[in-house]
Formats: sequence, C-alpha cells, structure tokens
Amino acid sequence: MLIGRQTAPVRVVGGPPGTRQYQMSGSEAFSKPPLGPGVATLFQGLQEKEVLERCRGEDMAAVTFQWQRRELQLTQQLQQMDTQHEHTVGELDALLSSQSDLIHRLKEECRSLGQKLEEVTESSRSEVEQLTVERAHLQECVEKLRGRCHDMEEQCVQHGTMHQRMKKRLTKKS
Repeated sequence: MLIGRQTAPVRVVGGPPGTRQYQMSGSEAFSKPPLGPGVATLFQGLQEKEVLERCRGEDMAAVTFQWQRRELQLTQQLQQMDTQHEHTVGELDALLSSQSDLIHRLKEECRSLGQKLEEVTESSRSEVEQLTVERAHLQECVEKLRGRCHDMEEQCVQHGTMHQRMKKRLTKKS
C-alpha cells in the first residue's frame, strides 16, 4: 500500500560504451550490463519492486511517525483533560464544603431566631394580657369617674339652686 507516493518511471539516460544507464526521476542513475529483453524486463521488474518496497518502507515510516505523533497529542490532551478534571473536582468539593458550612450556619441561625421569636411572642402575649387587664381596670375607673362626675354635676346644680333660694330669702328679709 502506497500512501502519498507514486512510482516514478525509469528512463534511459545513456552511459559508457557497452553499458546503459537508467534513472528514475528524483534518484541517482544506475547501470546494468546490456541484457536480453526477458532479462531486462526481469531486471526492470526487480528494480521496480525494490523502489516499491523502499517507498512502502518510507510510507510505513511516515505513517508510523504520524501515528506516534497523534498518539502523543492524544496522550497530552488526555493528561490535560485529567488535570483539568481533577482541578474542577477540587473546586466543586471546595464549593460543596463551603455550601455545607453555610447551610449548617443558616440552620443554627434559623434555630436561634426561631427561639428568639418564641421568646418575643411569649413576652408579647404576657404583655398583651397585662395591658388588657390594665385597660379593663382603667375602663372601669373611667366609668366610675364618669358616674361620680355626673353625680357631682347634679349636686352642683342642686347646690346652685339652693344657693339661689337662700340668696332670695336673704334679700327678702333684709
């Protein structure tokens, strides 16, 4: 299998008398003694086989190198992702721990505030009861004072009337 390689044609480039030289494009010239057409074809086939095997070897080396480079890239990427994952897990653990601490503190604060609320509620209830009793007492006192005020007004009117009568008597006798 050839990857990225094409077999170059072999061409005759001349040579000293009694020999011929052949050259493949991009390679050095090689020579062979003049042979018959069957042997020349065989020689040419062997040369092409050698070129193909060399190309195949080069292609295999290139593919192996590319594979090794890709494997190295993937290994580095995997290590980087693993490091990033560990870092992310560490951050998440820290956040989870922080959140747990916050929840614990909030629960304690909630309990404390609930207890204070109960205390304030109980205190308010007893204060409201005391104020209700005082209000009832004061209303009772106000009603008594109104009654007394009304009685005093009547007494004052009667006293004024009596004073007027006595004044009239005195003015009649004198």
